Amino acid sequence: MQCDFRLFLASALMTATSFAYAESELWQLDGKVQAGVWSSDRLLDSRDGVFPATVALKGKVNITDDLRLFADGRVGEETYFAGERNAVAREFYLDYNLENADIRVGKQLLPWGRADRINPTDSLTSRDYRWLAPEEEDARFGNTGIRYNYHLNDYTLTGVWLPSMSSTRIPLGSKYQSQVQIQQPQNLDNFGAKFDYTGTGLDTSLSFYSGIDTAPTLEQNMSNAVQPFALVNHHIQRYGGDAALAFGSYTLRTELAYTQTGKNSNEFSGKKYDYFQSVIGLERQFENSLNVILQGVWQSNFDWRNPSAWQLPEQRQLAVYQQVIAQQSAKDFAGIGYRVSKKMLDDTLELEAGGLGLTANQGWLMRPRVRYQINDDLSLAVGGDYYEGQDNSIFGRLGKNNTVFMEFSYAFGINSDKFKI
Repeated sequence: MQCDFRLFLASALMTATSFAYAESELWQLDGKVQAGVWSSDRLLDSRDGVFPATVALKGKVNITDDLRLFADGRVGEETYFAGERNAVAREFYLDYNLENADIRVGKQLLPWGRADRINPTDSLTSRDYRWLAPEEEDARFGNTGIRYNYHLNDYTLTGVWLPSMSSTRIPLGSKYQSQVQIQQPQNLDNFGAKFDYTGTGLDTSLSFYSGIDTAPTLEQNMSNAVQPFALVNHHIQRYGGDAALAFGSYTLRTELAYTQTGKNSNEFSGKKYDYFQSVIGLERQFENSLNVILQGVWQSNFDWRNPSAWQLPEQRQLAVYQQVIAQQSAKDFAGIGYRVSKKMLDDTLELEAGGLGLTANQGWLMRPRVRYQINDDLSLAVGGDYYEGQDNSIFGRLGKNNTVFMEFSYAFGINSDKFKI
């Protein structure tokens, strides 16, 4: 990944420079320097006091009226990247626009779904939950392939082929890190299709995905005595849909997906059971810059087997941890999520409180944020993450990742207009 980023950055800057002096061609480079202090990292260890610093860069070159090069990456102190690298390329692709279509080739972020932050249909993006990214979208990185969009009035038909997919990375804790082998996906057959409708007050889509699940599961690793476990990405098929309906100051959002894995109750593995997940929420925008989102979450895991039902003690112990990693620690569970935000002082100050609580003893999460725009370029963010729950629950296992942080950001941008002769 480190070499990939250097290659992408060099290519983007060389391409941008080559067009900098041509009035008919335009380029734009935007950046953000970020430095902060965190009370802990996100590796489920006991480390206190970390000081990540990074530079995020986004570059765009309009090669012709119809062809565009885009690159998005981040470089910085390795603490931000969980100690594994100093840089990452989140996106690096070419866009080509046709009369009624567009084609994108390269590494790209393709988020699907219209619910707020909990998206059952989001099959094509990978994440690293160990990065010290205050905002959830900054933990995403793209996968490499081709996307084709065909537009017809209010309708869009999307086809995606991704021969290169990366696994989402999750914190394992210092106790288990050395015992788990990270296996990168090798499957080339990752296909997605989506049919979108965008109209007055209503946006909706139907989607299908067949390929690897970017979220890994925990398996026994029989071929390695030093690392007896492995994180593996299994093949899935996912059928989904979403909708957003706006009426007045309200927006109703819903999203659902059924995921097939092929596992049954007699199969001992970390593979996920077939499951159905749905989200329905209501957003209200008030006149005084107050925004409130409430949404309900439901997940049902089919043919689910309680870990205590396995015959051998070592199976029962491993099955508990496997189900926590797969987020299937109960046959069914529901949840209530919320996000409340308020802008003040001419929109320079934003207060936000978000969270999610789950039934079936799966715990809860609370995530407050304060953002202050000091001037046009400089901003300050203060926040924290707090997880609570039993040890063998979805949020309970993340308890060591409780943290508070403060981060300064300095934004800048340059474009070809400043260099014309």
